[in-house]
Amino acid sequence: MTSRMRHAAARRAWRIGRLAVLAAGTLPVLSVSAGAQGIPKPEYLRYVPLEPPRLTQEAPASARFHLFGDRDDPGYRDEAPRDGIDDRRHEVLEALSTRFAPFMVQNTFSIPLDFKRFWRSQRTFPLHVDTWELAFGRQLVASQTVDMNALGRATCPDDAVGTPPPDVDSPDCRLVALLDGFDPYEPTATLSRVTAMPIDRDQVTVMYFDMPGHDEASWKDAWVNPSTDRLRKEYQEFVKIYAHPFIHEVVGADGGRAGYEFRIQYWFYYPLNDGGNNHEGDWEHINVVIAPRGAVTRPLDETGVRAILAGRGLDDEAGDAQLVVQRVEYYLHHKLMVLDYARPNVYRDRETWDAELRAMPAEQVAEEWIWKRIRRAAYTGADETRVNTHPIAYIGADNKGLDQLIAPPGGRNQDSHATYPFPGLYKDIGPTGSAESVTQSFDHWEWYADPPADGVPGRRAFGSGAVTLFDRPDMVEVVPDWERVLPLVRAYPDARRDWAWLVLPARWGYPASPSPMAGLVEYADMGNVGPIGPAYNAGWNRPGTGNGFEIYEPHVLPGLFPARPEDTFGNQLGFLNVIPLIGNLPPFDFLWRAVALPFRGVLQRQDRMFYPAATVPERFFGVAVGTSFETISDDIATAVFHTPEEYQTSAPGLPPQLVEILSDIIALDPAFLTGGSLSEMFADPTWGLTAQAVFYLGPRFVSSTGFRHATHDVGFRVGVSTRPEPYEFRARLNMWDITGSVRYNLATGSLKPYLKGGYGVNWYRLEDMTSDGDPVADPTGPWINNFWPLTWQYGGGFEFMLLKGFAPVPRGFDLGIRADWLWFNSPRGIEYPGDLTISALRDAPKRVIRGTLNLSATLSF
Repeated sequence: MTSRMRHAAARRAWRIGRLAVLAAGTLPVLSVSAGAQGIPKPEYLRYVPLEPPRLTQEAPASARFHLFGDRDDPGYRDEAPRDGIDDRRHEVLEALSTRFAPFMVQNTFSIPLDFKRFWRSQRTFPLHVDTWELAFGRQLVASQTVDMNALGRATCPDDAVGTPPPDVDSPDCRLVALLDGFDPYEPTATLSRVTAMPIDRDQVTVMYFDMPGHDEASWKDAWVNPSTDRLRKEYQEFVKIYAHPFIHEVVGADGGRAGYEFRIQYWFYYPLNDGGNNHEGDWEHINVVIAPRGAVTRPLDETGVRAILAGRGLDDEAGDAQLVVQRVEYYLHHKLMVLDYARPNVYRDRETWDAELRAMPAEQVAEEWIWKRIRRAAYTGADETRVNTHPIAYIGADNKGLDQLIAPPGGRNQDSHATYPFPGLYKDIGPTGSAESVTQSFDHWEWYADPPADGVPGRRAFGSGAVTLFDRPDMVEVVPDWERVLPLVRAYPDARRDWAWLVLPARWGYPASPSPMAGLVEYADMGNVGPIGPAYNAGWNRPGTGNGFEIYEPHVLPGLFPARPEDTFGNQLGFLNVIPLIGNLPPFDFLWRAVALPFRGVLQRQDRMFYPAATVPERFFGVAVGTSFETISDDIATAVFHTPEEYQTSAPGLPPQLVEILSDIIALDPAFLTGGSLSEMFADPTWGLTAQAVFYLGPRFVSSTGFRHATHDVGFRVGVSTRPEPYEFRARLNMWDITGSVRYNLATGSLKPYLKGGYGVNWYRLEDMTSDGDPVADPTGPWINNFWPLTWQYGGGFEFMLLKGFAPVPRGFDLGIRADWLWFNSPRGIEYPGDLTISALRDAPKRVIRGTLNLSATLSF
């Protein structure tokens, strides 16, 4: 073995030895804090994926153009700061990053923070390192920490070979051991470099930074001032975002190189995520593609890339060379929504842009709404003379999921950290397809017309509705590719302190937190696992979709009507959301959505709903009008004997109509009052009118508030002893109903068979009364009001869609026909005189049965 080989072997043995020392820490090191976690330390691993995280390498074009500087250039300097970036290039990248940094509009207290400032504000801040043995069960075999705040105090000498130095167990030496063990190219950690394992060993290492708190309540206690519901004052100076530029090579239709795109990824670190899923720590990002104003419609050539790297185009007065936003890619958790400033080209004059807009083939409903807002976002005012280079980013969204029904009141699930381009309700964004809502708004034209003196609008507010513009170098940190800092962290203790976070596969939060989906599948991230850092994110150095990101191309729909019941939930209500849930039932939905619509339009902003399905919901609201053929219980004619309480407690004790009718019957048969009977009752079927206001909650559930009216010819006959033909009473029954019903579609195509049930109230009276053929002196009886108990209805039917109009109002109307059969079970509501002994009254059922065949036409949108 040569001297060089022995030297290399000894050095490698020392590195492995240092890693062994790091892993040899005893379990009690962190067992004290285990009980403070929502998921105890001995249990968290079953929630964590076991696959080793993978770094994403630098983009080939970034390397080709020496994006962060050419180390072989004699003029290369990386000193202030030492970050893997040539100092002169750093100035350009910093200027670009601040020029295109976003306005961030807070929907809650959450705002991106400088994690390094937080570390240094603490007495100690440990990186936790746990080693687990899985060969025979799940056993935590070692725990150790590296105090990130102690790294600058005692450095680890790296010149000894073969024998560990005396201070091998210093925080810096522990960090060196980790960097060696998890080196991206030559890891010394056994599990990082072999694919075959012995039967008695299967170890996995989990690294993580443990931030304050362990669940929604304790996170909020740690970060939020309870008196103001804003970020605590001690953290308000920590606001910062991270900018990572890279150059993307565009592939043409023929598979060859079509040019380049210059991209800046803005990464946002949040210490918590309280949304539909909960996890400690969060990294989110957007991509901003930049280009010269005169070249936004095509990829850059090499000259264009080098011009940007030289800093040309940063001047607002640079004409076609002026650098502007070409495209913004908003990452909505695992979805991607793209705002394209170049199609149609917002930097052309208004007339040309209008013509291009009209020629654009809109593939989504109301897509022009988005295009118009992109043009508005591209300028600082209505005169369109000055370009706005700062994308608008809405952060912190209210989760609209059914999990709200099991949460306590008080405001939860409001800190989900997708980055949204507009206010509104975004469907199919959160876990299990739940929606998220952004309620705050920001008009950058107003801000530019009267900017705050310090240039940072709302920076001191740090609460819901505050706006921060990250256009200062102290608020944006340029982050290079990890390949640029890897040699530095090996060589320099200060670089290890500042940049080891970019290289190590550490989780940015306690590995697992209590969450609705937690533990549903073992060793799988169900939305409750602390994330790995940016360089391990699937979006690092990558454009657009791929690696777990799905394009989000929504239809833009009016926000007047919810698409699902949970869209109406409020995050402050928790389980009290059962109240708005009831509000989705008829007739409350009709009162709130239809009757109160004009008032809501005046009193509150009506944001849009973004709906990403292949087709928009068939309908949100509609009306149905038609006719119904109704049968009714024959004994309804006994309503003539209705004697309200005010008659029973005063003379003569009976309504005047009933006095007249009974007098006529007794004149024909005096024995009627003591033992008479109604020999025959009748109620003729009839056709009536129906009208309904209908609300559609998805493809299957439909609620409706209905109005019905029908008149029946009713009456009875009494056999008398004085003549062969019976006495006949006849009247017109005037029946009204207000009904609320919910139906469930058994199929969702053009033909929709359904089941239906509901409730309602009704009132009726007898009119045009005749007694033995003669009009009654007062032919109209009192109203019989059946407001409680309720009328119940049940049945089924089908609807057939004749026309479907997937388009905005007024073009997007649907036309259909509907037929159903319903049974109505109504209270009779009749108060009979207590001293009458007529058998038909004594034995009369307590409720009235009606059957209706309903035929309707439906008009909806």
